[in-house]
Amino acid sequence: MVGLALLSIVLVSASAVLVARALTMPRVRTARVLGQIETYGFTDNVAADAPAHVRRGPIEALGGTVAKSFGTARVASIRRMLIGAGLHRTSVERYLGWSAVSVVVVPLVFVWFAASTAAPLPLAFTEVVVGVMLGCLAPHGLVARRARLRMTKIDREIPELVDLLLVAVEGGMAFSGAIRATSQRVDGPLGEELLLFMQQQSLGASTTEALQNFLARCDTDAVRSFVLTIVQGERLGVSIGQLMRTLAEDMRKHRRATAEEAAQKMPIKILFPLVFMILPAMFIVVLTPAIANLVSGLSDF
Repeated sequence: MVGLALLSIVLVSASAVLVARALTMPRVRTARVLGQIETYGFTDNVAADAPAHVRRGPIEALGGTVAKSFGTARVASIRRMLIGAGLHRTSVERYLGWSAVSVVVVPLVFVWFAASTAAPLPLAFTEVVVGVMLGCLAPHGLVARRARLRMTKIDREIPELVDLLLVAVEGGMAFSGAIRATSQRVDGPLGEELLLFMQQQSLGASTTEALQNFLARCDTDAVRSFVLTIVQGERLGVSIGQLMRTLAEDMRKHRRATAEEAAQKMPIKILFPLVFMILPAMFIVVLTPAIANLVSGLSDF
């Protein structure tokens, strides 16, 4: 009898768990799909309007508190910076939470270092100021630098993408099929963006919407020219092959102009290292023996 009672309790508990899971499964699945769509860039203010029950952990809670003091435009700007850096799964709350932790922890580390080394007051004050500056500026600087390098790399890889698309389109493939075939041969940040482009299309977005989202994530000159050309060509009914050929020629001219511009900037960039680092070392090497001989000769008198 006791065994039957225990078995009935186990079965009733299992039934209750299964019923509760069946009732909550559609809501969990919907939240997961919405989170995936937000990650792919269909909405701008993802972090500002995130429901409270999605935020987990003290870092996200702290970041949510900090985000409330920011405006909607600033939160959207931070989100675009995170997406540009390739941090698609990092929410604004998490970024702001770690930034707040950095603002507090890094200065405390410098204060502890100054106290443990018994540094003089001016040096200790300098260390604390440096710690405050690092704690405040380092998170934003690192993410912004990563986003800038990533955008530069995507900008450089767009001409190769256009050439590959031109070969695929002239081979008889449609534009979506050409993108799918090309994405297998492109690595790095541009390959990741092409995968997001195809995933958006698989979620129901049109080619124009996916291209516009691609431009919103990677707003560079080459990407803007590529997206606007394809979108206008689809709206006007122009042949994609002819558009790709014209765009490839424009990309080559743009790359040549960019290389010439970088070459013209090189003398100005090398001027400061030359004046402050190379010339002093040369003067030391060349003038030190002469000065030593002069001092030695004067000391004989």
